[in-house]
Formats: sequence, structure tokens, C-alpha cells
Amino acid sequence: MINKAKYDAHNHPGKFEGETSATEYFWNLVMNGDGEVWSPDMNDDGEGTLFDVFTVDADEANAWPDEFKIGDTVIIWECPQGFVTLCAYGTRAAAEKHVNAWVGITPELAPRL
Repeated sequence: MINKAKYDAHNHPGKFEGETSATEYFWNLVMNGDGEVWSPDMNDDGEGTLFDVFTVDADEANAWPDEFKIGDTVIIWECPQGFVTLCAYGTRAAAEKHVNAWVGITPELAPRL
């Protein structure tokens, strides 16, 4: 069971400002090395936008029923200014389409998640 009360930084200015406790929870997982690192625009020099990808499990869906369903795809990233953003999608394909559009990649040329 996830203790949502443990994640309260989003209530204060800073890295998680404007987000929910779910963002803090998933960022903690990222910091522990969990998730799938994905960069749809990585070049040969290793430069690109890094995203971490998760599939929502039952505990996470139960902890945040207004935000996720079991099997949703979560994309989380940190911007150059240090703020963390989380977006959730019903499918990996929807997540991929949104991220590829955001970074300006033609969907047909982008790597699959």
C-alpha cells in the first residue's frame, strides 16, 4: 500500500510545484533507478530529451484513482529548470504520440516505446 501522505512537497514552491503527490511518488522511483528511460530524439552524441516511462500497477491506481487506471502509461521528466512533470495516458501509443509531437519528431520516424 502506498502512503500518499509521505509525498507532500507538491504543496510547496519548488520542484513539484503544481503537481500532485503521484508526481513525487514516481520521481522517487526514477531516483531509485526504476522505470524505463526513453528518449525519442537521442542523437549519435547521446544528446536528447530523457523521459522515464512506467506502467501503472494496482497499488498506484488504488492510491490515485482520480489520476490513473491499472495499465495506464506514465511519462515523467525533469525540465532544464529543475521542475518535474508527469503525464498519464491510457495507452503507450497515446503517450508516444504526444511525446513525439512535443519534441517535434515525425511519428513514423520515432522509436517505439
